Order: sequence, then C-alpha cells, then structure tokens
Amino acid sequence: MKIAAIIPALNENETIGDLVSSLMVADYDNKEVIVVDGGSKDGTQETARKAGATILAEVGDKKCPANARNQGAAYTNAEVVCFIEADCCGVSKDFFSKAADVFKDENVVAAFARLRNIFNTMLERIIVKEYGTDMHPTFIRKSVFTEIGYYPLVGYGEDWILQKGLEDYIKKTGKTTVQLESMIIGHAVHTLNEYYKQNRWYGRTVLFFLEKCGKDRRNILMGFSRAMFKPVYFLSFLFAIPAFVSPIFLAPAFIFAVIFISTIIRNIKSGWPMFKVFTNLIAGLAMIHGLIVYFFRNKRIGGR
Repeated sequence: MKIAAIIPALNENETIGDLVSSLMVADYDNKEVIVVDGGSKDGTQETARKAGATILAEVGDKKCPANARNQGAAYTNAEVVCFIEADCCGVSKDFFSKAADVFKDENVVAAFARLRNIFNTMLERIIVKEYGTDMHPTFIRKSVFTEIGYYPLVGYGEDWILQKGLEDYIKKTGKTTVQLESMIIGHAVHTLNEYYKQNRWYGRTVLFFLEKCGKDRRNILMGFSRAMFKPVYFLSFLFAIPAFVSPIFLAPAFIFAVIFISTIIRNIKSGWPMFKVFTNLIAGLAMIHGLIVYFFRNKRIGGR
C-alpha cells in the first residue's frame, strides 16, 4: 500500500527541511512526500527537494492550503493520502507503519494522528495544548477523499467541512475511522503579530466557510457559532464598556460576561486563564479586520 504525505507550503524554509527529513526516515518504504509550494521566496522548494520531497508548483486562481492539498492528492497514485502542515517539525518513527497497519482493514477509511506541540514562546502555551488530535483526518483513502469532494477552497474551516463530509460518508456506508498513537510534532504561531495575521486571514475567508455549511440547520448553527465566536466576543467587549454609563448596553455586557467567565473556567488548569481572555480578544479583533478587508476588496477569493 502506497501512502503519500502532502504538505502545502509558502515560505516555510525554517521548518520544511526537518519535516521532510523526518517523513523520509520514518519506518515505511512504500511512501511519497509531496510539497505543493505556493510561490515561496525563501528557499523552501530547494530545501524540501534536498531532503527528498517531490516538489509541485501550486496552480489555480484560489491558492490556499486547501487548494495545495487537493493538487497533491490529484497528482499522486497512492491509495492513502496524508495531510501535514508545513510548520510542523517532524513525525514519530512509526508514523507511516502504524497507519499502513490499520488500513489493512478495508472497513477503515481514515485515521487521526495525535499532535504534540513544542513550546518556544509563552503565546504557544496560551493558545494550544501540549497534546491534542488532528482536526481533520491525517490519513484518508484517496478514493474516499475523492468521493467526499476534496477540500473546499474556503480558507477558514475547510477542515471542519471535510470532517462533516467524512461523517456523512461513514453514516451512509457503515465504515469507520481510527485514532493513532503515532504523533505529529509541531508548533503554534510564535508571536502576537503572526497570531493576528492568521486570524485576519480567517476573518477574510470566514464567509466562504459559512456558505459551504450547507442547508442543514444544525450544520449552519454549529458553523456559525464556531466561526463567529471570537468576533462576537470582541464586539460584546467593545459595546459592554459603555454599560457602566447606560443600561442600553447591558445586553452586550451580559454576552461578554458569559464568554469571559466560561473562558476563565475552561482554562484554569492551563494556568493562563486571563491571558486566554486577552488572546481571544486579539483574535476577535483580527477576524473583524479580515471581514472588513473582505467587504472592501474587489477580488473576493479565498486565497492566502
């Protein structure tokens, strides 16, 4: 069984070499590592090629990570495709071999790897947990990925939409997914500037996500609450400030209080509850900034 690891990349020279090298030395021979590059200017392509990856130049009008993943999946003849972010720094030694073992069962259509985040900055400790699970299927049969319809080119939330498509497929066919103990080792964004830019991009593309949530009322509500949580949080904070002067603003003050208290409670164990309140506000402001950019740009596409 051939497995292809597909990595969308844009100016990732700092981490791409270590990631590709880690994939190349992992315990499995019948594999392929594909880097789909969106036009890097920092030597990403050269570094990845030297480490052993096949390099594809990303094509299409809507260049984005989802587009790059789709292009890599269409290119390979592997039975199973694997999606990894370019800012990860490596995988466990049994990354491919454990996946190959579970896909011997024809009933398994996708597998999720564990995530381990390495913390270099305080911001990373605040915004992510040390261990987690990949949000979208790390490994998926190419035939199933094709039937689901690939990743939607939306920017924000394409992993959530793909996951919903996978869940619908499983309900229809009776197939299953598995959780792997194999791990992807990576980082979150390192600085507030990077964090702001990331969330501004989410805001610029979030309406594409909402359009793709479909007609199912439950999906629409879940998608909207997922997408607009942080912008609503920031706006409720902004409009809650005048509540000390006028009762007209008590409603937004109440919304802010509920979200504030729930954020504190959920993050007490992390030791960073007040910092989480602050970073969520930054993310909300950035997403609103992105929404403004969306409405005032002439070319509304879901690219980078």
